[in-house]
Amino acid sequence: MNPSLEIELVQMLDEAGRKPFKWGFNDCNTLALQWLDKLQNRGWLDRVKGKYSDLRGAIKTASELPNWCDGLVEEGWTEITQQEATVGDLAVVSDKHYDMVHIVMGSFMVSIHETEGMVKIPLDAVQARYFRII
Repeated sequence: MNPSLEIELVQMLDEAGRKPFKWGFNDCNTLALQWLDKLQNRGWLDRVKGKYSDLRGAIKTASELPNWCDGLVEEGWTEITQQEATVGDLAVVSDKHYDMVHIVMGSFMVSIHETEGMVKIPLDAVQARYFRII
């Protein structure tokens, strides 16, 4: 990754980490969309920011958008292995209702948790699909 982009990513994460968790404004997926927009300037964050205020609303909003994995591929991202994942890549963790997207920072992913705020999750702690913009 370009060193200036890496600095921007660290600054973005630092800023998000100083704010409280808030559905639709400062949650795992809005953080990932902010990074996606910084890299590709597609306006994805504007499509969801403030459109939901709880998990139920997040699930409903997500259902109206492309599936994260398919959407990333459509936007030019390539699926990679966990071993290939590095700073700035995205990790998509899926459950039966909702995809949670986190930003890879070396051997862990960074996310914003509802009760714990900014968290670091080891890559091998959860099953995820990984994507990189080419």
